[in-house]
Amino acid sequence: MNNLKEITTHKAVRNGNMIDIIQKGFEIEDLKITDEVLYSISYERKDDLLYIFNNLTETNRILLAEANGQ
Repeated sequence: MNNLKEITTHKAVRNGNMIDIIQKGFEIEDLKITDEVLYSISYERKDDLLYIFNNLTETNRILLAEANGQ
């Protein structure tokens, strides 16, 4: 598997003719959350990764602001 794009919370991994959009796992104290494939797109749509990851980054920003009461 080959990472095509990555941010702190998500990554895009080539899986044959597909690209898996994955939410990265994390660990908090005794709780461990594993990586989760959210959805897949065909490799021919690799140019869409910029749009997808811009949206994920914006969603992360909004959620963080809400969590901080802003």
